[in-house]
Amino acid sequence: GDMMQNLRFSQAAALSVRVLHPHEAATSTLSAAVRRLLLKHLPPADTVLAVGVDADLSSAYQRLHGLVRWQAAQVKAGMVEPERPQPNDHGLVLLHNVLHKLTDPVAFLRQLTAVATVDAPLLVSHTSAAQWEALQRVVEGDLTADDADGLQTHCAASLYKLLLDAGWMPNLVDVITADAPDADLHRASMAVAQASDVPVGTAQRMLSLQQLVIRAERRFDAQPREAGPARFGVVVPTTRERQLRLNVQRSPGLKEVGARIVSCQGASSPAQALEAAKSELHSTDWVLLCHQDVYFPTGFGEQLNALLASVSETERSRTLIGFAGMAINETANGFMQSGFVIDRLHCFDHPASERAVSIDELAIVVSRDSIHHIDPQIGWHLWATELCLAAICTHRVFPRIVRLPLFHNSLNDYHLPESFHRAGCYLAAKYASFGPIPTLCGLIPNPPATHAAADEVATEATHRDASTVTMGAQPSEAEVAASLSAELPDAQEAIHHSLCADAFDQAVQQLAAAVHQHYRLDGVGHRLLYYPGLDRQLEQLAELLAAHSPGTHVSEVPSGQLLIATELYALGGHTRVLEDLAHEMTEVTLVLTDLFQTCENNPAQLQWVKGRFPHVNVLLIPPGSYWQKCEALRHFTLALNPESIIYFGHHQDPIPLIGTLATRAPNKVFFHHGDHNPSLGCTIERLRHVDLSEGVRELCSAHLGQPSTVLPLYVEDRGLKSFTVLTGQPFSVVSSGHPAKFSRTGPVALHN
Repeated sequence: GDMMQNLRFSQAAALSVRVLHPHEAATSTLSAAVRRLLLKHLPPADTVLAVGVDADLSSAYQRLHGLVRWQAAQVKAGMVEPERPQPNDHGLVLLHNVLHKLTDPVAFLRQLTAVATVDAPLLVSHTSAAQWEALQRVVEGDLTADDADGLQTHCAASLYKLLLDAGWMPNLVDVITADAPDADLHRASMAVAQASDVPVGTAQRMLSLQQLVIRAERRFDAQPREAGPARFGVVVPTTRERQLRLNVQRSPGLKEVGARIVSCQGASSPAQALEAAKSELHSTDWVLLCHQDVYFPTGFGEQLNALLASVSETERSRTLIGFAGMAINETANGFMQSGFVIDRLHCFDHPASERAVSIDELAIVVSRDSIHHIDPQIGWHLWATELCLAAICTHRVFPRIVRLPLFHNSLNDYHLPESFHRAGCYLAAKYASFGPIPTLCGLIPNPPATHAAADEVATEATHRDASTVTMGAQPSEAEVAASLSAELPDAQEAIHHSLCADAFDQAVQQLAAAVHQHYRLDGVGHRLLYYPGLDRQLEQLAELLAAHSPGTHVSEVPSGQLLIATELYALGGHTRVLEDLAHEMTEVTLVLTDLFQTCENNPAQLQWVKGRFPHVNVLLIPPGSYWQKCEALRHFTLALNPESIIYFGHHQDPIPLIGTLATRAPNKVFFHHGDHNPSLGCTIERLRHVDLSEGVRELCSAHLGQPSTVLPLYVEDRGLKSFTVLTGQPFSVVSSGHPAKFSRTGPVALHN
């Protein structure tokens, strides 16, 4: 037994014998991996100042870029000592593991501007002080420096703050990572992270950073400044005191102007936090509302002071300022990113804008008497975007996005919580006519509109609905009565141009957008039923898809039924109809296009559908562009080879039809959506048309020139219900149902 145990030990860990030599207190030698990274990212320059690197890197750089004046320097006694007199025209500065050795690293970094050209980049190679090995050393209680570089004292966040305070805007360009040395340490470390309320993904990512390669540039040296006192006070809704202390409270950009910081704990919404803190900021005209994880570097306060000084008194209450977000693209049809922020490890740098449509909630500025008020119903996500939409749609003024240096030192795990998606749904419902709402976290699905729509909303001269801007004017009542068809010439022309340019995905998006904007307008619902022009383009797209993705049917004999829907949900009558039909069939496959990303954003919704349809094979088209979804649906349909395809798509969903019209299923059945608004697909002749009421069946049969089937949605009247308990007493209507039935707005809400 002992022999076997010893044998297993010898197999698990091979014997290793090495001769160790004492460390030499010489200049550090770059590892091969770090040298490769630096050579990859060092741009060509005539003159280079390199601090803390060896001669091998100089030789390798010159082999790549030719003759160069390479100025080497080392750190001694906390100071940088060049090997020879230092010129002042360096086109590149390189620092390797030196900042933690300097007596005053900020002063040194500022002095670099005197020896470098105006646009010279700074490359910083630095070993992170927050990595797996450092964690082990902390637990061991021994932080002795074990090499010539000394003890590292800067992790990514502290290094970024150092560079920012010296006027250098950092961006991570490369990294060397290392995994946890063993599974036990990894598990224990993640347990510590969870106990500290730090996302596991964030902790793992940061501990894995071993060597950082950062490129920094000077971008705000010429920015106007105004010395204190601060024209603004700062309000911080606070949940993590440590984050507040290490970021906002420590920010030199707030100290330099003496800005007053008000921390608000226990607030139920940012609206409540802002209103509660205003009484503490009575001496300033402006309020900066920010996250607790924002760091304002040196220069920020004076630059914001100068910016606020430029706002006239008459415009003060109407002004809404953000630092990063989305804005109208002045030179193209669409939206663009705008503003400046160092977000965690990366630099977000885009032009400022006077026409913002979405602002990131990391920080905003409003006046104390602002007309802009945060909606308390939206919660902690997208509230600044709601401010933008309210500013445009209600107050007829565009917010601004400015460029100032700030650092979003977030612990976020790059995961959007369910509360974000709920806020997105709230926003889309509140501004249904605005169009798709662009944010830095992606597009919130809604009736899409171009930047012209936002222009129209913000123009004092007109108040017409933004959704009509790309569709043309609303039809008159007489025009609507003359036909059940709607032609949308502007949209059809735009789709035609996209088809001519082979921009198929854009064409599919334009199809969905055209219907989404139009079908709920006043004078359209319950009066129009068809989009013949769009249907012809939809058929054209189906043929183009077949030509570009031909594919083959797996089996010769079609069998089974394929049901295609956009989405299903608990309150949906459409869902009930589909459910009843599915129970009458065998070999049923149900595919959801997820046009509105409902299941993608909330996986629990897909699980609910599968639970509701336990006898059906439920599938979700994978995330992707509209055209990619059409391709995926076509290939799946060819493989399935169904006998029947039954369409339950929403009015504006082109994916089911484009993806399957050019497949050979002998029986294709189209269900005209139950509320009988106009819908894509109604005028496609190869489809069997089903209506859900006798009246509309008669209309569709007559106008389409082909027989239409009716599926009645009613039960036999069971007679009068008597209320014996209330006989002889006055009473009101009493009803019961899901809460959502009573919270809806509009003319068909139950309480109306």
